[in-house]
Amino acid sequence: MTIRILPRGDLAVTEVQEYVLDGKWNGGYRDLLVRGCKDYRDIKLWEGDRRYEEGSVEHKGGYIIERHGQTVRVKWRSREKDGPRYDDEHVTFKLKYRVVDAVTKVDGRDELYWQPLFPERTADIKHARVMIHLPASCKAGDVKREGPRRKVTEAETGDTIREWGFEAENVKPGEDLEFRISWPARTGE
Repeated sequence: MTIRILPRGDLAVTEVQEYVLDGKWNGGYRDLLVRGCKDYRDIKLWEGDRRYEEGSVEHKGGYIIERHGQTVRVKWRSREKDGPRYDDEHVTFKLKYRVVDAVTKVDGRDELYWQPLFPERTADIKHARVMIHLPASCKAGDVKREGPRRKVTEAETGDTIREWGFEAENVKPGEDLEFRISWPARTGE
């Protein structure tokens, strides 16, 4: 997952999900919780290089967006109902979306609190990588970060920190990799 912090507190998120599919599985979904943000917009989905079309899940290559209370569900079809079953196939989905107003102000600082994994899953996640691209003005000494006790990655250019992230192996169902990162508040808005 890559998270780019945009001006005005929005996020541009790209999730890459790799699966090994077997049997009658013919689609999937991703629930996005409207908690800590105002909404999700500009939702797009790909399987490999093939971009899915929004509007229906009647046929392979389609997806729909459903809104129920505080949940935005992206639901897709990756195999025709009467098509051949998956046979230990590796499939990669890419989901892109914009999170509206995800950065909040806390004690004079801009803060992003995020839970990147969906805890309702029933299987382990073999490998997870989360990379956050910070605003250009973030000075290394001014950025505070709390995250999972996992492998942490940082990229600095001079005294400016540009990226912060972490990786995890074998993440169990129900386990999340929540993090909190903050920096001096943006001005002029």
